[in-house]
Amino acid sequence: MESTTRENMTRKSLWVRALYMLLFTVILGFAKTIVGLSVIFQFLTILFTGRSNEPVLQFGNNMSVYLGDVYRYLTFNAERLPFPFSDWPDEEIGEDRWMSENELEEVHETSAFSSEREAFRARYDDEIGEADFQDTSIDDRNVDEEVDDSGSDEPREPPRA
Repeated sequence: MESTTRENMTRKSLWVRALYMLLFTVILGFAKTIVGLSVIFQFLTILFTGRSNEPVLQFGNNMSVYLGDVYRYLTFNAERLPFPFSDWPDEEIGEDRWMSENELEEVHETSAFSSEREAFRARYDDEIGEADFQDTSIDDRNVDEEVDDSGSDEPREPPRA
């Protein structure tokens, strides 16, 4: 044997890592079972309610990050030990998650409004100039309605023709 191989075989840190790798291989088996059960539960939830279960969605997202951490450790792409030797991942749910048809319609309506607003902003910027533009919110009142600046809460009588 070469001296490098002999040195590697006697390195304590490498053998300790091998024990951790064995432990995480066992943990990986349990984690896959838990993911499988959460997949079945989430599918049944969506099947019967039409919406995903947010806590299970969050757990599944964090579990996928955790499994990635474990695989990175097992493949020598990371030195940091995954949970339970470090914090449990707490990641935000991604925007590409599954959505019910109602949620998709809400997102579509919001994005349609946003694109109309952006088109207006672009036209306004071209005509007036970007420095003069102020972001204003649109309220629920009719745009054609006269605005009462008197400060009174009493309704005004409509003008007579």
